[in-house]
Amino acid sequence: MSKEKALNSVLLSIVCVILVGLSYAIFKNPIQKILFFVVVIASVISVIYYIVGSKKGKFN
Repeated sequence: MSKEKALNSVLLSIVCVILVGLSYAIFKNPIQKILFFVVVIASVISVIYYIVGSKKGKFN
């Protein structure tokens, strides 16, 4: 995975968190609550992977 791809996935996950958070605030469905937590977990994992990868010099 290149640095640009990692950064794009992080930005995409942040956008998804914002969108799902807004829809959760509007609709308050349990399905959207589950989706919100899944997206948050995925974004945290991608951020951690990016930080660890950049420290190891993987993206240079």
